[in-house]
Amino acid sequence: MTTRPEDMFQIVQLQVSIAREHALKSADDGGQHVATVVLRCLEELRGDARRSVERASLCTDAVSTYVAEAYKARPSREDAKESSSDDDLQKPRNARSSSLGSYGGAVPSLEVEALCAVANDGLRVQERCETLIEGLKCRTKEGAAPLEGPAFQSVEAVKDQVVGDYAEAAVSCCKAAACAPLCDLRDAIFAPDSEHALFGDLWEADESRADAIDVGTETIDDYLQDFRCWLPSYLYAKVVRAAFDGLVQAYVDRFLRSSRDPAFRDGDQAAMLVLRDQNRLLSYFLPKFTQDADLASANLRTPESVMARTAVLRTLA
Repeated sequence: MTTRPEDMFQIVQLQVSIAREHALKSADDGGQHVATVVLRCLEELRGDARRSVERASLCTDAVSTYVAEAYKARPSREDAKESSSDDDLQKPRNARSSSLGSYGGAVPSLEVEALCAVANDGLRVQERCETLIEGLKCRTKEGAAPLEGPAFQSVEAVKDQVVGDYAEAAVSCCKAAACAPLCDLRDAIFAPDSEHALFGDLWEADESRADAIDVGTETIDDYLQDFRCWLPSYLYAKVVRAAFDGLVQAYVDRFLRSSRDPAFRDGDQAAMLVLRDQNRLLSYFLPKFTQDADLASANLRTPESVMARTAVLRTLA
């Protein structure tokens, strides 16, 4: 959380106060001068919200591109001075602490805490917009008349747009923050020769030690502990849903990019494994969405609605 909303509205309130003082000394113009000043301030706020949305969208797109490139082969283990042993594969691991970027390409710069701060600021700007407009309905201590009629209606209409823009900015930042686990999981489960590779040989052999979905949900769970501390329940729910949808989408994209020929040794076995992955996704996310009161705004409160988000895996199977 930052002081940015308060700093912005100190400037806005100063401009509005000067405009209302000016209105006291000038001929009655039906509040048009005050309305014009307020509208200019609100348009500046709309621009700030749009810039936040654009930056968050760039982050989300960068992660999508970064994860999509995981199908490319990485340098040989000898060249990369990497090694693995059976001990390394004994159980799924949380990929959050793993090194990134071993497959080439710059790791997207996701300042997760900063994204959450911008999302929180978006909610607070909405509240201060409402307070600002309510204040225009009242006569000032100096005697400036309330803003009324068409002038007030025009201001209120733009205020509603500002509130909507900052709501969009908050949700966009949450979606960008929810991409962070995918950056960590890119080399852990989406790269074709990673230890826990989806649709790799160990996956097809149904080796439990190579369970990519468990690695994915453990990594997401680690991030969610931080998100729960940083965000109010409304935004936390948006992050959890975005992380859920993002993992499902990345799974599907990795399946469609499989370069194996033939794709699987045993198609029926592979279909069963995809269904197993669906069940493991549901075993983690379904209780969260249906039982956690903080996730009400994710709008996935019934088992049917959660299962519908993973129906594409059944289609793949």
